[in-house]
Amino acid sequence: MTPLLVAAAMAPLVAVAAEQRGSVPAGKTTTVDAVFVFYEQVCLGGAVPEARLTKAPAHGKVTFAVGNRGFRDPKHPCYGKSYPGLVVQYTPDKGYRGEDSFSYRYTYDSDDGGGKSGGGQDFVLTVK
Repeated sequence: MTPLLVAAAMAPLVAVAAEQRGSVPAGKTTTVDAVFVFYEQVCLGGAVPEARLTKAPAHGKVTFAVGNRGFRDPKHPCYGKSYPGLVVQYTPDKGYRGEDSFSYRYTYDSDDGGGKSGGGQDFVLTVK
């Protein structure tokens, strides 16, 4: 069974290769990315991806949390089902304004006999 990998970066970001650029508010935690593994054929979520920072931000912190996602389209066969996934949050240092960047990588069990699959993302954020 092949999983459907759903990755959602924060809406105002524009992808340039693997780099995401965007702005976040000063003094607040912002969800900047999310990765969910979902088996659409049977309407089940896969294991929550494991994540690690490969480059820490210089002016803030990154946390990885578990979040839930579901299908909102009543016409979708999996409507009403929810499943857990990885949520990536960034919090700027108190009083900081300016540019910051970080990178992370994630892996998940592919369940097709191939072991682990994964990916990652690089972020350049402007704290306003």
